[in-house]
Amino acid sequence: MLPTRPEVSVGNDAALYTCMKELNALQQVAPAAYQSKNAELNQILAQAKLYTQVRANLSSEINGILDSGYQYRIGKTCNDIRTALTQALVERVEKI
Repeated sequence: MLPTRPEVSVGNDAALYTCMKELNALQQVAPAAYQSKNAELNQILAQAKLYTQVRANLSSEINGILDSGYQYRIGKTCNDIRTALTQALVERVEKI
C-alpha cells in the first residue's frame, strides 16, 4: 500500500507516484533511511500544498519561480530516495 500524500500539482504526477512506490520499497529494505526520506518528502509536499492553495493569488512571475522551485525540490528528494534504495539493495547483494 502506498503512503497517502497531499495532492500537489507543481510536479509530475507519474514521477511522484514512482517516487512514492520507491519510498515504500525503501521502508522494507532500509527502515532508518525511509524514516528520514519520508519526513523530508512529507515536509516538501506539505509546503507545496500550501503554495497551491495561494497560487491563484500570485503573479505569473512568482508562480514560474515557485513552480520550478518545488519541482526541483520534489525531484531532488525523489532522486535521493532512489539513490538510497539502490544503495541499500546493492549492499544486500554484496553481503551474499
